Amino acid sequence: MEINKNKIIAIFCLAFLQINICKAQEIKAKVVINASAINNVDPGVFKTLQQSLTDFINQRKWTSETYEEAEKIDCNLQITVVRKKVGIDNSYECKLTVQAGRSVYGTDYTSPIINIQDAEVDIKYVQFQPIDFNENRISGSDPLVSNLSAIIAYYMYMVIGLHQDSYKLNAGTQYFTKAQNIVSNAPEGSGIGNGWKADGKNNRFWKIDNLLNTRFSGFRQEFYNYHRLGLDQMKDTPKQGIEAIQNVLNSLSLISIENPNTALFSLYFTTKSDEYLQMIPQFSATTREQAVNQISNMDITNAIKYRALLKQ
Repeated sequence: MEINKNKIIAIFCLAFLQINICKAQEIKAKVVINASAINNVDPGVFKTLQQSLTDFINQRKWTSETYEEAEKIDCNLQITVVRKKVGIDNSYECKLTVQAGRSVYGTDYTSPIINIQDAEVDIKYVQFQPIDFNENRISGSDPLVSNLSAIIAYYMYMVIGLHQDSYKLNAGTQYFTKAQNIVSNAPEGSGIGNGWKADGKNNRFWKIDNLLNTRFSGFRQEFYNYHRLGLDQMKDTPKQGIEAIQNVLNSLSLISIENPNTALFSLYFTTKSDEYLQMIPQFSATTREQAVNQISNMDITNAIKYRALLKQ
């Protein structure tokens, strides 16, 4: 049988290209869609959407940087379809949970960098429609259709930005800026909630506003300190690591007093509360009570859990 040399070369080049594309992407996401509350829609619609979103996130190039396979950011997204929207075909009110983490130096532990639920995810989806995102035309031809990809892109830039900030001070700024651009040009129209608007509370608008506001630059400094000077030192120099985390709490407490009830602190402690519950018992007896008082005032939702640490 005659071998087509050009065909072999083409196949080889395609395989090489695919390997490098796989290496290039930044995020390794698992997407789960829970549509158990919806009874009168073909379940295959949501299975298709789940796969399409997985491909959209994992195959898109989100940065200009090269990530090796081991450097990819593990990310979990769950979309819960709450109900069909009244009066708009193929449209749904959903909740989105986004979770991602980063590796801690010298360990197999992954520290969470974001754990957030967004209850204002309004989408329109027809089975097999492409998931597309254009930074220059965020609203697209149908804002409710574009709202899904805009929200996902917003959170992917948040994930990348926080991941970068945890390794290098303010390294996430360019990605937070991209997320803010999405907010500024977000889809508007019938059926889209207040997640993008300044008149909301602790929503997408305020989270990215806080992250880029110079008023909260100290927070980003302490976010970096917590991970690089705190967690990443725990394996080799645990005493210095614990002291760094104590210092982070001292600084965050001062920032919180000047800026109470901000979206940024809600985001941070929703993500980090369980980690602090494991960390504070390692503080010295003389600093533990102060730390518990500080964090209880900043994270009132979990104050009872923190105060229980003083009884151990």
